[in-house]
Amino acid sequence: MALLESQTYQKAYQKLVKKKTSYNSINQDLHEFFNEHKFDEIWQMRFFLRGNGGVRLLKLRLKNNKQKRGASGGYRLIVRCQQNTKEICLLYIYPKTGPLRQENIEDTFEIKLLKKYNEQRKQGTLVLSNIPI
Repeated sequence: MALLESQTYQKAYQKLVKKKTSYNSINQDLHEFFNEHKFDEIWQMRFFLRGNGGVRLLKLRLKNNKQKRGASGGYRLIVRCQQNTKEICLLYIYPKTGPLRQENIEDTFEIKLLKKYNEQRKQGTLVLSNIPI
């Protein structure tokens, strides 16, 4: 499994990292999630947003160990999965609780994330994630 990061994800991630009190376990939370779930498990997760054939846009639920509320009160991670290459691109992350909490994202935002992904793929600006898996 290959993990890539988009610029939109990196900006959202940096905002969370700066809020040390509420989200200081984010690195551990991401590490645990991707070490506990292999590509095929992630591909089958039920929070399917859109896709066709071998490409899916998924909303993953990650627990926030700092909040102690499980996955429902943790983070939402929007990812693009490509089945034939077992590639996952992290597109966006947001918390459901805490000072930076967000409600669900709109369909228009999902489309915007995919357009930015396609632009960055063409430009070669997607980067390998440093999350150890």
